[in-house]
Amino acid sequence: MPTSERLRLLARAESGAIVQLARGESGAIVQLARGESGAIVQLARGERGAIMVMGIFMCSCLVGALWYLAGIGDAILLRERAQEAADAVAFSDAALHARGMNLIVLVNLVMACILGVRVALKIAKAILLAAAAVFGSLGYLWPPLFALAAPCMAAAQAVQTVIDATREPINQSLHALSLTQDGISTLTPAAARKGALVMVGDKYAPAVTRVGVAHVGSETSLPIASGSQDKLCKEAGHAAGWLSTWAIGKGGLGSVNGKASSWLGDKFAWLASTSPMYFCELGSATGDPDMSELFADSAEKRCANGNKDKEQRSLDDTEDAWQDKCREYGVTCTGRDEKGQPIDKGAQQGRASTPAEQAELDRLRLVRDQNARALREFKDAFGDDVDADDRAKCEKWAADDAKRRQREQNALEREQRQQQGDGDGENDVTPKKVDPDFRNGHGDAQVAGGALVDASRLRRSSRLVRVGAWDRSRKADRAPEGAELPSWAQAEFFYDCAGTWARCDEDEDAMWHLKWRPRLRRWNEPMALDAAIAEMGLAGSTRLDLARFAERARAKPVSAYSPNPALRDELDRALVATRRRGVH
Repeated sequence: MPTSERLRLLARAESGAIVQLARGESGAIVQLARGESGAIVQLARGERGAIMVMGIFMCSCLVGALWYLAGIGDAILLRERAQEAADAVAFSDAALHARGMNLIVLVNLVMACILGVRVALKIAKAILLAAAAVFGSLGYLWPPLFALAAPCMAAAQAVQTVIDATREPINQSLHALSLTQDGISTLTPAAARKGALVMVGDKYAPAVTRVGVAHVGSETSLPIASGSQDKLCKEAGHAAGWLSTWAIGKGGLGSVNGKASSWLGDKFAWLASTSPMYFCELGSATGDPDMSELFADSAEKRCANGNKDKEQRSLDDTEDAWQDKCREYGVTCTGRDEKGQPIDKGAQQGRASTPAEQAELDRLRLVRDQNARALREFKDAFGDDVDADDRAKCEKWAADDAKRRQREQNALEREQRQQQGDGDGENDVTPKKVDPDFRNGHGDAQVAGGALVDASRLRRSSRLVRVGAWDRSRKADRAPEGAELPSWAQAEFFYDCAGTWARCDEDEDAMWHLKWRPRLRRWNEPMALDAAIAEMGLAGSTRLDLARFAERARAKPVSAYSPNPALRDELDRALVATRRRGVH
């Protein structure tokens, strides 16, 4: 075979064929020329790796989708961060408003406790005067009781001395606390705004560049007004009951459980409500205290065992005590007319040498005059004795007589105090109550919070991840308008109670319990949007046209929905606002 032919076969041959060719095996050359190699045939007919082409395509699509999700995720997280900041600043502001309301409630309670000291002393004095009236009317059952009437009146005078000594400190404390409430009311809105911004402030940086607060209600005060002095006196009665049980326990007289303390507080509160001007030296009711419950039992006993002789003996005993004291002080006293009959009005009495002696003589003469009057009225109404048919009439007369005795003793005690220059000074201090127009959900309790984000952060990622900041204008130096719009939220402070507002604030109770709370709520257009954004201080963006934005965001009312059209309307406004604004 020529040399050129051998070289041509060698170039086309596989390695095995080359060996055969080198050995001069002509059959291998023929086999190689025919192309009958098994490997070549299998390669031409095989399907392995065919799916790789589709896999490469799908992988490219998946990588693109992941880049897309990463870009959208950046935009979502940025907006969520802004919404969290808006929620936080609105809730913080509402929480500080609620704390301001609770602080005013606390001052109300402190005022009641301070005034409760006076109420407790006044109640002790009233009980002493009532005891004097009872002893004076029941002395015929046991003559020594007559001797206790005047000492009870003297003890009431001693208690009054303590009341006089504490009057000015109590009044000054109440005035100072009332001024403190006014200061709290004035400072809370501004302090709540500043506190909310400080507490939120940099906590959401750097994504959030600015936060703001808008108050729908007053910027100068909380929604409160001057309350009722009668209510303050009533709560002071509750406090007096608590102070009394505390004093009993500290005095070693035994502990008083919660039910007994509550019962005593309710009784004291009822008693103080009968005459706030007497017990608290403030309020509208100016009559004498009503101690009628203390006289019912004594009236029943008086009529069950009473007769003309016992009434006469009561007069004789009290007149003897009065005459003895007159002789001791060297004063001329006359209680009978020319015929020796007792005078129930106009008994003559000289002047003692000292005011204290004169006061004691006046108290003894009053008890004597009361018994003389009772004797005359008894004989005119019932004769010598009380019949069974007249028992009810007698009990009513006896109860009225005891009440009249107490009123006269109060008048004498008040007259003696005025002569000494220690009259009851009126106090114009008032507690605080909720503003008459306020209720849970009122506009004055609404707070709007807002936040602005750094929209340029959407363009800090790689180019393919910026789909979340895509802008139709395709201007690389400008973020979309939606990214620059502020996020906002709404919160409110409220009084935590069940039932209607009339029930919650019955008798001004809303400002006597520490139950003011904050909460977030749906955005329900509490104020004009452009005004809210401007008040938040978030209108500094040059691209934000507030008038146009507010016009676009204005939602049209939808048809009414039963059974709660108001709630449906609020939900529709919130949903429309969310869809159009894309920020809440």
